Amino acid sequence: MVEAALELQSNQPEQQLYKSEYIWRTVFSLCALSQFTAQGIVTSSVRLKAHWPIIKKALGTIRLNADERDNSTPAFTLQKRDTYLRLVTARCYLLTVRWNWSLVDADDVFHGLCAIFRSRQFSNLLGEPNDFPAFIRNQDETLFHVNEATDTAYSLFLKLIIRAVKDFSDKDSTGRLRTIKLSRLLSLTVPVGSMSFSKAQPPVFQALSMLYNRYSAVFVAIYVDPSDKHIRSRLQQARRYITFKDADSDSRTAAIRSLLHLGILLQHLDKPLDDILNWTSEILEDLLTELSPNLGLMEAHRQPEREKVILSAQMLLRTITTIMNTSGLASSVQKPPRYPDTAFVQVLLPRLLSGSLVKDHRTGLEICGCIRSFLDARHAVLPSPTIPKPDLQNGKQESQDDYGDGGLDLNDPMLLALFDNIEEIPDENRLADKKASEIMDGFSQSLYTCVCMHLGCSALDCNYDEADEWLKIWLGYGSVLVRNKKRDWNYYLQLAESASRDIVDAFRRIHIRLRVATSILWLDYSIYGSRTDYFVKLWIEAIISPNITIQHEFSAVLFSVDSLRHPLLRDMPCIQVDPVSGYFNLERNNLKERRLQIVTSM
Repeated sequence: MVEAALELQSNQPEQQLYKSEYIWRTVFSLCALSQFTAQGIVTSSVRLKAHWPIIKKALGTIRLNADERDNSTPAFTLQKRDTYLRLVTARCYLLTVRWNWSLVDADDVFHGLCAIFRSRQFSNLLGEPNDFPAFIRNQDETLFHVNEATDTAYSLFLKLIIRAVKDFSDKDSTGRLRTIKLSRLLSLTVPVGSMSFSKAQPPVFQALSMLYNRYSAVFVAIYVDPSDKHIRSRLQQARRYITFKDADSDSRTAAIRSLLHLGILLQHLDKPLDDILNWTSEILEDLLTELSPNLGLMEAHRQPEREKVILSAQMLLRTITTIMNTSGLASSVQKPPRYPDTAFVQVLLPRLLSGSLVKDHRTGLEICGCIRSFLDARHAVLPSPTIPKPDLQNGKQESQDDYGDGGLDLNDPMLLALFDNIEEIPDENRLADKKASEIMDGFSQSLYTCVCMHLGCSALDCNYDEADEWLKIWLGYGSVLVRNKKRDWNYYLQLAESASRDIVDAFRRIHIRLRVATSILWLDYSIYGSRTDYFVKLWIEAIISPNITIQHEFSAVLFSVDSLRHPLLRDMPCIQVDPVSGYFNLERNNLKERRLQIVTSM
């Protein structure tokens, strides 16, 4: 009956836009009226079922697509037209989220809406920003079901696709209908063609949104169909959208940002990162090639170009760090930690340690961040042995004699380590760690070379932060090899001694040795039992140094591991255990004030 009435209205001599608006008003009025019962009581339930043919009629009444007529139309008129088209898309979305219209039978509507974007090569409408949708930028899947005022028309269109897939699943228990409809929908809406953007012909005005929308479509396609085969196909498609080595800086930024969001999506889906890391490695190779001396970017007049390339490399490295540090999209369900993808050390690590990027101060720190993100993710599932709380009763021998200790020193760190961490490590984590160690062993020397580059400095420039960062990464890396019996800690102590001997500044030399010793004791305190004399001797050298840097940190961990049992440490004055951590804690200024007392007590 409603359709017949609308048919009569469509025969009236009115503008097409008025006819389309009449249909929209009728639909939303009926949706509102459907909340009334026969007794006139308003309820929260909607009784009007979806009827997409009437929406198809509203869309078909007006011209949605862009064509040659737009060339002779004033820009402000085109912008008004595009504002209305966004409104039409938002209405379709509103019918699903507010009035619960199922999208199972909305194929014709999707075809109609797709005409808006296909005729514009999937660019945004006039006045809309060139960027990813908010639900991708914020990595928040709850935004799939929220109508944001800042959403572009294409963002709303992608939300409709996600909503449609949910409706397919709700109706189809076997999955056959979902598979068929999803395949048709994605073939219709995910662009295939690549962009020809280059340094000579960069995108202008709305053109860059074509690239952002293509990457966004791939994101949604993977989200709604996360099969391994489909993911690999979509990522290959995304890699072909631009030729990175020829692309302009804005297009490169879009590609790197897409890597970030797609990588986080794969983490969310618990999928391997092989393809993401291979793509990253390919981009990194292009950037390293551009930075090679024979391409001339070292020349002074081309310094701005070189800076852009270095900035792209830093952005790429930060992207990998963020992916490794993020478990997935925002979700109320907290996922347990899992061993990081070993493809990182297999695919990306060789590029990071062998290229010229490591020589640059800022980029070197980003490389550190990349490696640290892998080590932190590993540490979440394979934590280091925990240092036992200091036993301050070690001088009271009778406390052990009461029950018989068999002559054993039950505070020996090496003995304690044998009984520490008795929980069984899951086989998959143990095997993954072994695989990672076998790969990492081959690049151990390369990392050591990189570390040595960043250790030295002049006496006038003794900011130790960068050297500390590299040393922590090197020793965290080493802990993987030590745990899997590829190396031992004596090897790293010897290398640290060797590297420090080449440093002219005596204060910096002692600082580096302290940082190595402090880190090793926190990573694996069992080394203390076999190298007690080394650590105590180093502490004596450091405590009398006029330049205090991290002596307080080393003292705290040394006292905690030793429990003040060593003859030279037994009568330390006023050294207190932190009530929160249970370990000795010293502040730098506190150590300075008490240093004379400490030296006198030895």
